[in-house]
Amino acid sequence: MQTVTPYFPIQLPYNLRFNDLNGNPVTQLYPVAATTQLDNPMTGAISCGLAATNTLITQMNQVNAQLTIYNNTTIPNLQAQINAINTSGAVAIPQVNAQCLSSPSNQSVPVTTATTYLLSNVCAYNTVLGTPTQITNAILAQCANLNTLPAYSQNSAMSGLSGWNSVLTNLAQAFQNLEIAYCDARAGITQALAQSNVTCANIILNYQGVYNMSAQTISMYFYSSSIPVNFSGSGASSGKFTVTDVYGNVYTQSFNLYSVVGVGSIVLNVGSSALAQNSSYEVVLSYALTSTTPTLGCNGSIPNTVVNNTATCPVTVLSAVSGPGIQYTFTPTIISNVTYTVNLINNSGTTSGSTVLATNIYNNPVAPTTGTFTGLSANTLYFVRVSVTVGQNTTTCPLISQRTGGS
Repeated sequence: MQTVTPYFPIQLPYNLRFNDLNGNPVTQLYPVAATTQLDNPMTGAISCGLAATNTLITQMNQVNAQLTIYNNTTIPNLQAQINAINTSGAVAIPQVNAQCLSSPSNQSVPVTTATTYLLSNVCAYNTVLGTPTQITNAILAQCANLNTLPAYSQNSAMSGLSGWNSVLTNLAQAFQNLEIAYCDARAGITQALAQSNVTCANIILNYQGVYNMSAQTISMYFYSSSIPVNFSGSGASSGKFTVTDVYGNVYTQSFNLYSVVGVGSIVLNVGSSALAQNSSYEVVLSYALTSTTPTLGCNGSIPNTVVNNTATCPVTVLSAVSGPGIQYTFTPTIISNVTYTVNLINNSGTTSGSTVLATNIYNNPVAPTTGTFTGLSANTLYFVRVSVTVGQNTTTCPLISQRTGGS
């Protein structure tokens, strides 16, 4: 009996596997093709292996040819060039612009020199700024609850401030928070200082009274007076004038001191009182002011005298005029051998006034006299004082105030 040799397919190595004409992967082949078709690298494992071997031999021959060129020409040329450089000692080092690292700046230096400059600069920065670990620890040193703590410059948490970084990841964000927190703290300190600096001594009250016999009134003029805004809530009875004549008769009038100081004057109608009309008057200003920020209660009394010199001092009436300016009219009480001096005074002085801004002089006027001070500041409180000189004797009349108009 004839023995039949087994005809098994051969598993192809990975690099010999391929896709057939239909695109199907081929991973195994019989040793040769069936007898009905010609054997080729795609039908028989032997032909496939032989074809791959032939390709490798071809490629190897090409590599060997290139290596021959390298061995015979390229490598010897390179070695010759290297030997020439080493023999001459001439080594070309690239030049670069060192910019701010050189002195003067923007110089071209060898790259090795520029590297030395750069390393020195980096080391100097590390010395000043600290290591990356130290910088990271500094960033994380921000107060743990700072985001939710209240701000001083506005009614919100710190995280509500414009530009605030709630999560810090780099040094720039940490610096930004520091600057914002610093500005916010300054706002709080400013508020605290403004409150802590307010005391009862900050209340400044200066006044002078002018008696008008024909109208039976006493006009109280406040000059160089100021009350801090912390006391803006002062009540209707925060101020009181007590007027006493030479016979002991008393007249009182209560008022809102803060409002009156803002206006500049108040009129006391004493016509129906028991005060004598031919008497000078002793006046006491009593005040009781309160503040909530800071909490203060300020009380005091300021005495003064209202001289009844109507026989010498003329009745003077003031009014605001355009310009802006102030018009005055006075009726002379004496008409011969007399000089009337009308002074315009600023509102920052003492009882006698600190600065005379303008002066008008009238000799022996016989009728009501009118004059005007012009070129003044708008909406500003000024004072007018009349002085009467008869011979060598001068009577200085009380200050009278008037606020200019808005234009």
